Amino acid sequence: MSKLRTLLSPSFYRGLPDRLIRHTVWYRNIFEDYFRIRRIDQHQDIINLGSNPAKFGLDYSDCDVRGFNLAVGPQTVEYDLNMLKNYHSYLDERGPKLLLLVLFCPFSLCKDFYTERDGAVFRDLRYYPILHHAMIREYDESVYQLWVRHPARLLLKDWKVWGRILTARKNCRLELAVNPLNEQEMQRSADDFVAGWKREFCLRDFDVRHLSEEVERALVYNSSVLDEIVSFCAERGIRPVFVLPPVAHHITDQIPDDFKEYCMYSILRNKPVPLLDYTEDERFVKSEYFVNALCLNKTGRRNFTAQVIADLKQRKIL
Repeated sequence: MSKLRTLLSPSFYRGLPDRLIRHTVWYRNIFEDYFRIRRIDQHQDIINLGSNPAKFGLDYSDCDVRGFNLAVGPQTVEYDLNMLKNYHSYLDERGPKLLLLVLFCPFSLCKDFYTERDGAVFRDLRYYPILHHAMIREYDESVYQLWVRHPARLLLKDWKVWGRILTARKNCRLELAVNPLNEQEMQRSADDFVAGWKREFCLRDFDVRHLSEEVERALVYNSSVLDEIVSFCAERGIRPVFVLPPVAHHITDQIPDDFKEYCMYSILRNKPVPLLDYTEDERFVKSEYFVNALCLNKTGRRNFTAQVIADLKQRKIL
């Protein structure tokens, strides 16, 4: 009877176009992190935060702990803190209450926030259905109303949306269990990433004497954000752990150790937080475990997660 009343309700039909748009592949690709994260249940033992390497790096489905991957790609450390504030209550008060902060060595701390120079990612659209508006930089209520509340209006605002909806194909990268790239393509993937980071961080090279002002400022800022994360966790009985996931050697071979030391290790070393470092772990940097030079595939992800859980237990953190 209640279903019949719903079908007869005028409000059901007023909201129907918006619901139809939300079910399109095009829309779900844009907000894929939201459609994944909204499935989180209460009473988690572990939550993890991070950017794309974290999003593709951890999968708790085969583990004997209740864990959830809250990573959003791409994501700055500032938004790691905001995600923690928004979702920490999903940790079980009677459980181990672990937070795995997954950082990509050495670049996670080199970015404080995105600007218009970074393109569409600057708008932080991916957070509009995930976070409270007070936690979103440059929040715009009109963007929320258009993209989250009434996405059918996009069809009237931009006729090109029709074409995007009709031609969109599901983003299946998270479901890949094998590496679709050969060795030459892996090297090209690494070179593209490295060239992109040099542009993004205004770097001529990876000589720490030539760091841009933007990177120096970001390192100081993100160090303070990490301190805030540690304090937030301490106040709530949450145990933070830094995790550096594996990265294909095609990337790590191009980045000198002193750059990694300056931009990552020297900062983490001064925080009262355990560190699990798998950046160049030979067990996980095999090409067969990746979808590109940066992100693990499903096979690599599950093997890596099992090892992280085992190491947490071995160190009596879990």
